[in-house]
Amino acid sequence: MQNTKVEEYYNILKDLIDKDEYQHKIQNLQQSYDNLINQETAALIVVDQYGRNKNSYKKIKNLEPNIDCSIHATIQNIQEPRTFTKKNGQDGQLVELSIQDDTGTIPLILWNEDVKRTTPEGDLQVGTPINVINAYTRTSYNGELQLNLGRWSELQKNDSTPNTTEQQKIDLTGILTEKQPTTPHINTDGSISFTSTISLKTKNSTKPSTIRLEDKQVKTIQDIPLGSILTIQNLTKTPDNIYRLNGDTKDIHLHND
Repeated sequence: MQNTKVEEYYNILKDLIDKDEYQHKIQNLQQSYDNLINQETAALIVVDQYGRNKNSYKKIKNLEPNIDCSIHATIQNIQEPRTFTKKNGQDGQLVELSIQDDTGTIPLILWNEDVKRTTPEGDLQVGTPINVINAYTRTSYNGELQLNLGRWSELQKNDSTPNTTEQQKIDLTGILTEKQPTTPHINTDGSISFTSTISLKTKNSTKPSTIRLEDKQVKTIQDIPLGSILTIQNLTKTPDNIYRLNGDTKDIHLHND
């Protein structure tokens, strides 16, 4: 094992498993997922199988300060948005949501553009089931544990009701400037899904576009080097300004010239 992260994950398990068995489990996982995952991701799944993965979906009662986490929850209450002054003198907004699962309740803080999602016209209302992905916890000034969204976080509406509204499909062409590591998510039914986030610098935008990829889409991107010019088709834009690829890997096109 020469991968530093793989070694780091082994240190979490070394009181439970020897290195040979650990490496064997990693190789078996990679084969079982048709090499969709790299060694590092497979190692993290092994950690999860032994109950020591901090990145799988958690229950609210198990949250601690200063950790990264993903949770399933339902919105129980939405407070009135508050306006504040940023360090640059501009106005900002925040809103506090109370979200709940079957083990407890925690405040979720949304900022600026995300606040619009809680208006009467928005997609986040009391009773809405949600997935909070790659968030982080912190302790507020009054000692209360809170959940916050970072740059690579995602807040999804978890609604099994089919969406009958036709969303506009978008194609983006640009330079691949950033790839986040593959993140495995242990779903409530025990299955494993994979996500990764990339940044694509398009010609007519000063800010790179953020695109969320899932499962086999992730494997395709892993094999494409930074600096490559891509066209990604069949995208839709989520309310939190992240693009999602709705099609298959055939919608990711690499320009070789």
